[in-house]
Amino acid sequence: MRRREPVVVRAAFVSQENCRELLGIDARRFLELLLPLCTGHVTPLGKLRLVPLGVAEDRLQARARDGEPTGDDDQRELEPQPETADEVLAMLGRRRTA
Repeated sequence: MRRREPVVVRAAFVSQENCRELLGIDARRFLELLLPLCTGHVTPLGKLRLVPLGVAEDRLQARARDGEPTGDDDQRELEPQPETADEVLAMLGRRRTA
């Protein structure tokens, strides 16, 4: 096979299925927090709700400038963060083996 250059793909729309990866918020916050901010830009597709990524980012940035909480990051600051690999594995219910 011939080697090919990597192709960079950027999502055009955000939904409750990819909001964690694209915006850093979970599906519930997407539906309850972001959709009301994006009225007029929401496209329903069955149970899926699509919002243009640029519109969603703009609305969240505006909300952050106003000092309002924007997502899961606000809760993560309150939780103790694991510092070692063993602590991360313990959070997952696993332990390191030799």
